[in-house]
Amino acid sequence: MKALSLQLTAAAAVLVMVFAPSASARSKAHVKLSVLPLPASSIGSAATSLPLQRAGSGVLGDGSGDATTPNGAFGFFGPVFGKVGWIGGYALDYGLGASGGTGVTEVRTSVDQFRTNNGAKKGLVFRKLNDSLATRWAGGGLAVTDTAVTVPRVGSRRFAFLVGYSDSNITPLFGVDEEFTEGRYEADVTVWAGSAAAAKQLAPRLAKKLDGRIKRGVAGKLHAKPVKLPPKQKAGPPPGGPDLSRLALQTTDISGTSTAFVHNYWVGGPLPPFTVSEYRALFMPAGKFNFLEQQIQWYATANQASFEADFDAALFGKYAIDLSSLGDGARGAVANGGSGDSTGYAELVFSSGPLEELVVFSSDNPIQTADAQSIAQKVASYIDAAGLGS
Repeated sequence: MKALSLQLTAAAAVLVMVFAPSASARSKAHVKLSVLPLPASSIGSAATSLPLQRAGSGVLGDGSGDATTPNGAFGFFGPVFGKVGWIGGYALDYGLGASGGTGVTEVRTSVDQFRTNNGAKKGLVFRKLNDSLATRWAGGGLAVTDTAVTVPRVGSRRFAFLVGYSDSNITPLFGVDEEFTEGRYEADVTVWAGSAAAAKQLAPRLAKKLDGRIKRGVAGKLHAKPVKLPPKQKAGPPPGGPDLSRLALQTTDISGTSTAFVHNYWVGGPLPPFTVSEYRALFMPAGKFNFLEQQIQWYATANQASFEADFDAALFGKYAIDLSSLGDGARGAVANGGSGDSTGYAELVFSSGPLEELVVFSSDNPIQTADAQSIAQKVASYIDAAGLGS
């Protein structure tokens, strides 16, 4: 998902000036944002078996409650929203979108508050634009469809998109993202499922419920307490799973002088969405490379890991190199600068069962395909030695 985050951040920066603030009516009502997203009891039977996810729930913009699946509307776009008077946001996220289930696999609702009605409108416009561009993440076997959906009237302004993801190694995933404004609030309902029909049926019903909840809150008639969130994940091996440190590259795997700047279970912030455990190794310097970073991630299901790997590899395009002989779902790309630019960048992706790995490294000089293949071989050997290969 790293490539997605970088490109979305760049897109947000470019569009900051488009959404300059302007005056509009202000709401005087004070509503606690943490009570506005839909709790499981309001979602109904669809949420019965969907656990509340700490990584996708909570205060937006603090590392919690942010992107949980590759749907652009989930991203938190601080540079844009700050320009239009964003105050804060809160989300509740139930389930695992790409778990591979056949029914509803994830329900996420969130509410963002702006200083003015016009600010909320501009926030909606930006997110609609971002949702409409989902197909740009297709590639490398991952097919993406993105279709505008007509939904019943809700709020002041609204939009909805049905996004579908498919590949030969994953169970198809469909998600309806429906968003609307209610005064100075911008609300999001996203339903992921194993079928388009299931997602399209549930999302409008939940949008209506969320709109009513916001209205009751503004009117002072919503008497509810915030849903208690699960504790944040702690750094460490996956419960009942392998020790991921056994898969990490060592300084001896890198030709030349290298320093393990980071070599531990990830403790620098909330774990990436959906991961059960993550181990990171960061070498600076890394022999002939400026740096080399390895992210070793363990997911709840193999389908989720395969999907994340597909998404990380989707943008390789013409820069892809053949690593199929290694197994372990190995894929890679090397991109060197053009005329007058001698820098090089390489990215490797692996997927085997619930395991996904992402390795990135750069150099002031062009990176040879043989260099990337050598690193990939070493990563694959650790996977196979741990009995996790495919």
